[in-house]
Amino acid sequence: MNQMIFSNPVKLNAIRYANKEALTFKDKKFTYKQFNERINQLSHALRDKGIQKGDKVAFMLFNCNELFEIIYACSKIGAIFVPINSRFIGREIQHVLQNSHAKLLIFNSRFSDEVQQAAKQAIETEILSR
Repeated sequence: MNQMIFSNPVKLNAIRYANKEALTFKDKKFTYKQFNERINQLSHALRDKGIQKGDKVAFMLFNCNELFEIIYACSKIGAIFVPINSRFIGREIQHVLQNSHAKLLIFNSRFSDEVQQAAKQAIETEILSR
């Protein structure tokens, strides 16, 4: 069976329309070629972190170009992307991470306090469940 990968159209457009604009966010503009290169770099970085097909990658970001890059990079390597609402607090983040079994969390630095709280709660939960 021939499988269509979500990121394939970006790769094809990078060949066909290399210098045409693919993505714009605020004052940033990316051609299809640039967008595809960024997706490739991120997919390699995810693999270097040990992410494989079927693994879950959570992300907690505001709207930004990196959000799309993560989604396409995950698709490229067969990982599953798990979005976390930017309004979630520690216990809600912990709940999503535990229930999704995400192997990696990518987040904006503005969420550091909430992510640290989620990590602390996860450790406490782990200790209590032993």
